[in-house]
Amino acid sequence: MRGVIGESMAESYLHNIGWRIIARNWHCLKGEIDIIAMDGQTLVFVEVKTRDADTPFDPQTAVNLKKRQNLRAAAAQYMRQWQPTQFQYRYDIVSVLLKTFNELDRIELIRNAFRDERQKPMDE
Repeated sequence: MRGVIGESMAESYLHNIGWRIIARNWHCLKGEIDIIAMDGQTLVFVEVKTRDADTPFDPQTAVNLKKRQNLRAAAAQYMRQWQPTQFQYRYDIVSVLLKTFNELDRIELIRNAFRDERQKPMDE
């Protein structure tokens, strides 16, 4: 349930900074992508991590190698299916820290959190 709340907060945050949300909780055989969005002309695959504010580590540390591999595989499936070849793409993490069950403490966007071998270098 906390994850759903965090994803809703992340979606609102991204919308408020001008991103266009394309999909949320997009599923395929390779896995799930929490949020797919457009940041200008860049297609962004977003992993949302939600934790209590008093957690001694940052939520993005939960995006381990296995999770990155699954996200890359799901993103590749999305691109094969929808063929958005005219767009650059990247992987971001949104870290959501909650004071209480549904009260936001802090939200942080980590752009270009990780890359894959198919990506061309991007200007940041």
